[in-house]
Amino acid sequence: MKLKLIKLTQIIFILFLSSCIKDENPQEETPPIDYIANELTLPETVEMGSFDLPTSFQGMTITWTSSHEEIITTEGIVSRILVNQDVTLTAHYVFEGVSKTKFFVITVIGNPYTALELVQMDHDELGIPLEISGDLTLPTWGVHGSAIIWSSSHDYILSKSGKYYAPLEDEIVTLTAAIRFESSELVKVFEITVKAMPDLEKVQKDHAMLELRIPIPLSSFTLPSRGYFTSEITWQSSHPEIISHEGYYTKPIGNITVTLTATIQKGDASMEKTFDINVEGYSPEHIEQEIEKALKINHGIDVIFSDVILPTRILNLVDVSWSSSHPEIISETGEYRLPDITTSVTLTAEMTVSEKHISMPFNFTVYGLNDQSTELIDQKINTINFNLNDLFVLDENDRLTMGSFDQIVYRNNRLMIAGNMLTGSYTSPIYHSPEALKRINFMWGSISSEHATSSFYLRYLTPSGWTEFLLQGNWGYGGENQPPQITLNFPENVFDIQYQIILKRDNLETPSPEITFVSLQPIADQKNIYDIQSLRQTVFYEVPQLKQADTTDPFLWPNICWATSISMMLQYYQKLTDLKIPQEYYSVLIRQGTERFGTTKNDIGSTQFNMVLHELEFHSYEMLLHVLDHYGPVIIGVSKGSSPTGAFGPISFSSGHVVVVVGYEIHEDGKIDIIINDPAVSWMRFPIKGSVEELMMVWDKGGMLMQPKTTI
Repeated sequence: MKLKLIKLTQIIFILFLSSCIKDENPQEETPPIDYIANELTLPETVEMGSFDLPTSFQGMTITWTSSHEEIITTEGIVSRILVNQDVTLTAHYVFEGVSKTKFFVITVIGNPYTALELVQMDHDELGIPLEISGDLTLPTWGVHGSAIIWSSSHDYILSKSGKYYAPLEDEIVTLTAAIRFESSELVKVFEITVKAMPDLEKVQKDHAMLELRIPIPLSSFTLPSRGYFTSEITWQSSHPEIISHEGYYTKPIGNITVTLTATIQKGDASMEKTFDINVEGYSPEHIEQEIEKALKINHGIDVIFSDVILPTRILNLVDVSWSSSHPEIISETGEYRLPDITTSVTLTAEMTVSEKHISMPFNFTVYGLNDQSTELIDQKINTINFNLNDLFVLDENDRLTMGSFDQIVYRNNRLMIAGNMLTGSYTSPIYHSPEALKRINFMWGSISSEHATSSFYLRYLTPSGWTEFLLQGNWGYGGENQPPQITLNFPENVFDIQYQIILKRDNLETPSPEITFVSLQPIADQKNIYDIQSLRQTVFYEVPQLKQADTTDPFLWPNICWATSISMMLQYYQKLTDLKIPQEYYSVLIRQGTERFGTTKNDIGSTQFNMVLHELEFHSYEMLLHVLDHYGPVIIGVSKGSSPTGAFGPISFSSGHVVVVVGYEIHEDGKIDIIINDPAVSWMRFPIKGSVEELMMVWDKGGMLMQPKTTI
């Protein structure tokens, strides 16, 4: 241990001597080292974030500057950039009393936006006005490249393209922007207040749009009181006695121009628009005939059974007063009282037209309570042969006296109960056919009431004897009626038929029901051959056009085509010409029990107009042409069929419809057209024409012929 201490002491001594020698022999000094210039380094590349920028190095203080402070700050904060970018950082320091700099070029690695980030930025930056009164510019691309697709909650107010459709009031519209980039999408919603159109613009637009639809021929029409753009419209007429401020029309005497002035106003904005209407009035030379034509009493029926409406003003032009030849039966105000005996009553209309006094008499028959029978009682029944070549057999006028009477009288071409009786019957002659009958179509006309009824019976002779009289229909106008039978089918070997009519009334104060005609169409296997070569080439009856849609009576809707068709026929024969919508008056007849043709065939519906109706069965189109050529227009029924061209419109596809055949046309090439008035499309105001082949596909081969009753 002692030895080791000696050696350590020796080593220390030697080192001491060597240091003394060095100091005694000094060498040249080493120059200072610029450690910043020689040793300080920075990374060549950096990414978004931060890195260390030293503020001192080897005892020297450093300050920094950046060529792109927005990318790399002097604190070493690295911002996000989209593409690589070189940034120069400069170190400033003092070495040996001298200011020095060192440059470092650093590449900042770019970091592009994701699709979602781009969409988010465009979403956040997207903005549009929230209150508009005109077109709106809607951007379709974002600043950062996103596509923008718009949708609107009310496209008709503010469209998805920004088109402004001025609303009538302020409206809130939701615009939705779908902002899309690649597979990323965000939605931004804007609630836009769309301001209403200014009042002046509303008035201007309503002024431009305002037109009048003047009916032809002229009648009352609607004057609009409000424009489409909500302007209020008021009217003034230069001649309100002809066309009122509300559009009500009264035909004047003579021609005149009426000016209608519309004032269109909204708020303080206002404009005027005028319309000149040339009114063609009644000819002063023919006004009396026009009054006579319009002045229809009791709808033209010459028999009165109840109170009568006597108009006190006609054509809205002339005041009318009335006098009666028998005011105790029909008063000057139209009140009815049942007379003891049948009486002819004259009602006279008194009026002054253009300072000229006019009297118009109207003659009516009022049946009395105490009419007595004639000698036509218990006549011997005879036999009449059917001629199967005839279209029909018609018992009217004196042919109604060929049968047997029981408490029945024949008066004024009608059958009625004797004045002091409650019931009576008429039994026809026996009708004999040369061939066996398959069936018979029939019709009877009666005037009846709820308390005065007519019943129609038929019987036929079989090999084993006569059947009992079979009830075919019991009718009382206003009562509870069932649909009538208008066809009776026979078994084999029936050659003889006979009908019977029973009339009843509840009390003697009730007028008797009356029978005006009976029509029969016997049907056998024999078919009459009709030669169309003998017919006229063209037949056309000018039957007035009526449209079933005019009616507002809901009861009529299931039968409106029938009511309208029969009304066309009645107007063709100058009945119901005083009514604007005659089918509505006629509906009261159909209410009395309906089939396809309702009560018209065998009740007051026909006889009150002094018409005869025939129920006909057609076996060929040649037969139809024959009837059109020889007799007149025909009402027919159609049902659904297969039509090649659809020329007859709704007829071709209807499941049940009634129309009026008004004529035909035979062409040189032999083709035949049928001409029809269809109440379903009569708004066209012209008949429908189609081939006879097409009609045969939809026609049910039945028809009704209407003709005026002959008088003797």
